Formats: sequence, structure tokens, C-alpha cells
Amino acid sequence: MKYTRLSSALRVTAALAVSVSAAELLKYPSVEYWQDPEHQKEFLASYGVNPATEPKLSTEEQVLFKEIIQLLQQEGGRALATQQLEKALKPDSSAALDFTLGNLKAEAGDIDAAIQHYKAAIKKEPNFLRAHKNLGLFLCQKGKFADAIPSLTKAVNLGAVDSVTYGLLGLCYLNTGRVLSAEGAYRQAVVFDPETGDWKLGLARALIEQKKFNEAIALLDEILKEKPKDANLWMAQANAFLGLNQPELAAANFEILRRMNEATAESLLLLGDIYMNEGLRDLALEVYLDALKKDPNQPVERLVRAAEILVASNALDQAEKLLQQIDANYSGKLEAKEELVVMKLRSRIAIARNDFDTAAKILEEVVDRDPLDGDALMLLANHYARKGETERAAIFYERATKIRDLEADALVAWAQMLVQQGNYKDALPKLERAQVIKPRENVGRYLQQVRNAAQMATDF
Repeated sequence: MKYTRLSSALRVTAALAVSVSAAELLKYPSVEYWQDPEHQKEFLASYGVNPATEPKLSTEEQVLFKEIIQLLQQEGGRALATQQLEKALKPDSSAALDFTLGNLKAEAGDIDAAIQHYKAAIKKEPNFLRAHKNLGLFLCQKGKFADAIPSLTKAVNLGAVDSVTYGLLGLCYLNTGRVLSAEGAYRQAVVFDPETGDWKLGLARALIEQKKFNEAIALLDEILKEKPKDANLWMAQANAFLGLNQPELAAANFEILRRMNEATAESLLLLGDIYMNEGLRDLALEVYLDALKKDPNQPVERLVRAAEILVASNALDQAEKLLQQIDANYSGKLEAKEELVVMKLRSRIAIARNDFDTAAKILEEVVDRDPLDGDALMLLANHYARKGETERAAIFYERATKIRDLEADALVAWAQMLVQQGNYKDALPKLERAQVIKPRENVGRYLQQVRNAAQMATDF
């Protein structure tokens, strides 16, 4: 069985890095911080210290910033500082005012306003490093990854060599499909800050996207030693194991998540598929039912697919129990198409138990609802052929031949029924037509045998 890797496990870093970085990087220092004269000097000196990447402050603006610092020393002073900066903004004022106002807006939660102020600062000072960096950060937080890349790369080109800038750049590359660039950016982030798990997890995701599964697994092993309770890590590593076609190891990870009560409905369904492939039917059913309990509102298609796997593996009792739970959970909620799929599964269970009459009743209802349901038409035709009700079987075979994808198979099955009756004359044109539509070596041999039998019958 080919397993589909978990899409959710491939996206686990999308919010982590942004939320952590935005909250910690731009949070303004405490009131006590601003009361320290050395910190006040450091803040004022940060502007103009490097003319290539920082704006200068005029004498008046330096006075204004000292007043801002005084306000920031007070409880509730940030709102007053914001108002004062807004009044002082002019087309020719320093980009430092726009930048500082952007930071205050960001801390107050007005991210859209902060972004506009950073853009205004950059318009005045195109090489304003910190404005580029913060703009990129908050564009990331808004999920505008493609828009954030130019700002973050500009920040790097201007000299921003830190884990946050590289980590966010990796995140942006990853979410825009540039996985090789993402790997490079995340590696730089890990070099500058090997303790932040978000960057390592991002790197693992980039490796998985490139099918570098062994590297990803080794990296995730390292992180899991530090964070054994992080569900995202177990999920991502399971994803890598599936990439290496090692479902047993993936199952071990999924079971750990299950014991941690962190398994998702998607991971539980996949775990059930793995158990089915190993022949562990009861375990598979248990996990499938857990998946339904985990998310009773999930789309029914995946659960129906699980029931199909059970039926195909002749796990009839388990399939019936799962279908009962599907009926109970989705009663009155299934769409017509989904109801038909469930009905056909029940008919297959009945057929497997040799309860052909029950199967036929179900299938008759299916074709009443959907006259072009080819599977149901063929099952009904075969059922009546087995019972010897050849005229009724012929009606369903003929209806099945009207469906293009089934025409050849329906003609062959119809011909086989006629051959069993000794009616070679009517069987031949059907087999010949089937070979024209869909040439097959085994059907060709059968056609020749029927021709020979027809000739012998004529000779006698």
C-alpha cells in the first residue's frame, strides 16, 4: 500500500516561527528599562550611528525622542507616546519617527498600521535596515510570505545576520515553494541560534519537501531529545518515515501521539491503513473509530475510504462496524453521492457473505437513484446471471454497455453468460466488439475459443 504523507505535518512551522519572533523581538522594554540612563543613550545613539543603514535625527527630533522616552517610563505612557509621534510626523521628518511609531502600533496589535509606517520609513530611507527587517517580520505574521521576501533579503544584504531574519526568510521560501533556498536560510538560522527549535523544525520540513528523509529523521531525533512532548516533531518524523516507505516506524510515532492524546484524525486514519496493511484488522478498526471520535465533523470521504479498505481486505465484521458508526454520526448529513457509496459497500459485504438477495435489493435501490452507476449495474447483472435469470441479467449488462468506461467489460461478461448457455452465435459479436474497444490478450484467446466452439456447433 502506498501511503500519503500528512499535509498537516508539512505545515507545522507556518505559525510557530512568526508568532514567537514577533512577540519577543518587537516587544518594547519595561518601564524600568527606560528609566536607565544608559539605555536611554543607547536608544538615541542607535539612530545615525551607521549612516548607510540608519536614519539621522535632527536636533528637534532628538528632543522629541527624549520626550518619548520620558513617556515610556510611565505606566500607560505608550498611548501618549504614540499620539505625540503621530502629531510630529511630517513628509520631511526622519524615518526614525515612522519606524518607532510602527513599533508602537505593532505592540498595540495594529499590525496593518505598523506595516504602513515601516513602508513609509523605507520610502524615506531605502536602506533602513531595521525597517526592512520589521516589515518582513510582520508581513510574515500576516501570511504574506511572497511580499515579505524582498524586505527580508534586503535586510540580509544590508547586514542583518541573525537567526530571526534567516529563519523568517526560510519560512517565506518554504511557503512559496522555494525549498532549496528555504533549506539554506534555515541552516543559517540554526547556526546563529541552535537552541530555537522552530528553525530546526523548519529545516526538517525543507528537507522532507526535497525528499531528504534520512537527514530530516536524524535532525528530528536530535530535536525530540530536547522536546519529547512536541507533537509537531513526532508528526513530522512520521512523515519522513513514510517518505522512506517505512510505515512500521511511522506507526510507532503515530502511536506515541495517540498516547499523548495529540493524534489528529488524519494521522489516526493513516495509522489504521498501516495496521490494515499488516493484517491487524481489529487494531485498524479501533483506530478508525478513534479517528471518527477525534473529529466527528470531518469529511466522510476518508472514513468511507477506510471502510473500502476493510471490505477489500475481507474484514467484513470490522467494515460493518465502521459503517454503523458512519451511519450514526452522519445520519441525515450525507450527500446523495456519499449515500450511494455506503450502500454499495453494504452490498459488497452481503455478496462476500453469499447473501446475494440482500445485495441485490440494495443495488436495485442504487440504480434507481443513479441509473448510470456502472458498478451497481455490473454487480446486479452478475448476480442475476449466477441465479440463472439470464433475461434480467441481460437487461443490466445492456445498460452497463451504455457507459463508455464499462462497455468492454460489460460485453465480455455478457458474452460469458451466453457461452454458458451455449449461445455462441450471440456471444461472438459481443466479444469482437469488446476487442475493438479494448484489445486484451486474454480476451483475444477467449474469443478464438468461442469461435472454435461456434464452428464445431455449426459442423454438428
